[in-house]
Amino acid sequence: MKTILTNKTTGTSVILVCLFLLAQTSLLWAADDITGLWEVRMDFNGRQTFADLSISKNLDGSYGGKWGQDELSGVNFQDGKLTFTRTVGRGERQFTSNFEATLKDDKLTGKMTNNFGETSLVCVRPKPISPAVGQWNMKIAMGDRDIDAVMIISQNDDGTLTGQWKEEMGEHTISNVKFQDGKLTFDRHVKMTGPDPNMLFEFDTPFEGTIKDDKITGQMKNDMGQWEVTGTRIGTALIGNWELTTTSERGTRTQMLKVYPDLTGRYESFGGQMPVKDLKLEGDQVTFGIEMGFGDQTFQMDFKGALKDGSLTGNFTSPRGEQPVTGKKVS
Repeated sequence: MKTILTNKTTGTSVILVCLFLLAQTSLLWAADDITGLWEVRMDFNGRQTFADLSISKNLDGSYGGKWGQDELSGVNFQDGKLTFTRTVGRGERQFTSNFEATLKDDKLTGKMTNNFGETSLVCVRPKPISPAVGQWNMKIAMGDRDIDAVMIISQNDDGTLTGQWKEEMGEHTISNVKFQDGKLTFDRHVKMTGPDPNMLFEFDTPFEGTIKDDKITGQMKNDMGQWEVTGTRIGTALIGNWELTTTSERGTRTQMLKVYPDLTGRYESFGGQMPVKDLKLEGDQVTFGIEMGFGDQTFQMDFKGALKDGSLTGNFTSPRGEQPVTGKKVS
């Protein structure tokens, strides 16, 4: 009987050791995993530029990847260092960039080198965008009237949320914005002047509600009472990825426009994404601007067009002239 107990104990110990080694191996693999989507952040003479980098692993253990829509060559990951080559253009009008970066703490830090010089860059894994992020038309039901406001919720790099509340009367701030399991909460502080300019009223109206199908429903309440609050997302038809086709004497080109839920955006050109400026949707009219160029050679390009039946039509205007644009939404 003693021998049997010893064997059982030994067997249990072996199993525990194996499980421990397996767990350590899994953690090591996860820490060194390079595959998946990365957001590339670069700085060209003070102008921030982004790109999408995706790395995949083939069945034979080799790596592949894409920079935006461009296939990469020579993708290699060894001893924590990622290297690859990116070629842009066709025929004789091609240029090549060599990339190298080191993976540490789930962040890639390195450089990209080509005929134009060397550019430092950082790659991070993009966090999922919270359903609360966006611009919202809000209504507070107070007795027989509604108070209208616009709420803007943004997401920081670490995933936390911040908010703004814009209302015609008074000064309004919101803080402690949180969204979890479909539930949205935040604190709202109000400063308002009374009939006498020397009279200042301050009070808090915390909000608690839910988000579903681009709509917010909930309540604000304090010691003075409780008010029903509803919200509708602004710009739903514009939010998403757009394939924009431009036509000029140089031919036809297709680029990507990303419109985020908070109505900020990025325009992709030759694999680089430039932040869109002053993106506005007023009725069916869409306008935005983009700073284009390389190095010190930059110019402004402005879009003005209409969003109808799921399509964008309009024109890009720049010092180089005017280009017709057609756009369709893509997955």
